Amino acid sequence: SPSTNLSLEKLNKFLNSGNVSYEIKEINKNSKNKNKKPMVFKIMDIRIQKVCTELRVYPNEDGTYDIPKSINRPIQYGSNLKTICAFMNNDIYNSTDGISRFISHITNDGINLSKSTLLSWNKTLSENLKPEIEKIEESLLNCYYINGDDSTIKIDGNNFYDLCTCNDKYTRLYISDKKDSNSWKEKTILGQFQGIIVKDGTSVFNGMGIALAQCASHISRYLKGVYDFVNHKGAVDMDHYLKKCIHNRKQLINNGIHAFSQEEKEKLDKEFKEIFNRWKKEWVNSKASENAVYEDERKLLTRFEDERERNEIFYFINDFQVPTTNSQAEVDQRGLKIKQKIGKFRSTKSADEYAIIRSCILTYKKQNINVMNAICSAFNNNPIIV
Repeated sequence: SPSTNLSLEKLNKFLNSGNVSYEIKEINKNSKNKNKKPMVFKIMDIRIQKVCTELRVYPNEDGTYDIPKSINRPIQYGSNLKTICAFMNNDIYNSTDGISRFISHITNDGINLSKSTLLSWNKTLSENLKPEIEKIEESLLNCYYINGDDSTIKIDGNNFYDLCTCNDKYTRLYISDKKDSNSWKEKTILGQFQGIIVKDGTSVFNGMGIALAQCASHISRYLKGVYDFVNHKGAVDMDHYLKKCIHNRKQLINNGIHAFSQEEKEKLDKEFKEIFNRWKKEWVNSKASENAVYEDERKLLTRFEDERERNEIFYFINDFQVPTTNSQAEVDQRGLKIKQKIGKFRSTKSADEYAIIRSCILTYKKQNINVMNAICSAFNNNPIIV
């Protein structure tokens, strides 16, 4: 019977994950009990085995040798080792020193990798993954919507930015020294994109795509930032209204309905206006000296009052194909933030290489492709193209 933390479902997932060696060990079997029903226990495990493969290349009839392109020296490291190191470097956020120590420990000091070797493998991997990157960009350009967001990173002590374009199927990260509109247009695919861009409250995406949708989670956070500091019921009601719209939309989608009826939209619009007017009246009657977030509240009210901004904030009401939040971009950028805690990038080149590899890893995960197998294929000059 399964234990409290393991189940038959997890076992089947493990067995179906590919390249699993299945062994049977019989305990206490003898001539008297061999025909009786045994109790069966299954152990999921991973075996670390050191391997040295000797390749013997024989000459052709004319005395020449057809040596595979992957062989570039008499003694070299294999793609499985490179894959483990690249995965640890780009997905589970180990330092190069930590990776070197790990490999040294599991090989009884048989393999001692230098930092330059690990960085060289990252360079090779990013080069080999460029066909996949091109396919990711092409696929994103053909998508209905893209999440766009940025985050600050450090390169050799200086501020740079990770520009993230993604959705639930693909991810493409870019490294930039700026995060203005021109940078987004010139360095990412958004300058060519003809779909919906899901974003936070920034204006840098104005003029891009065919429509903009603002992240409801950001708006909810801003509303909380108001009613946490000032007792204005309108801000609370607006937050509840926003969440109710999201909940109602989700219920409709779960029931196979993909649009609010005209009657429902009119009812929601009426409710919004009533809440907004009550809230604005509260702010007008307040005093800046007694309201710690007086100016922030004014700006937020202005955003709800402006027709263009309001349409962006509530875009999800009219289009069920677009997500209500920009959280996918935040999730996809999290790896860069964590990596910054391990160590900084020394050059924009190494940051660009990481962005390429990380983009592919995130896309492979979204496509349910085994990341280790995909990286190994790339090291063998045969990248998996999604």
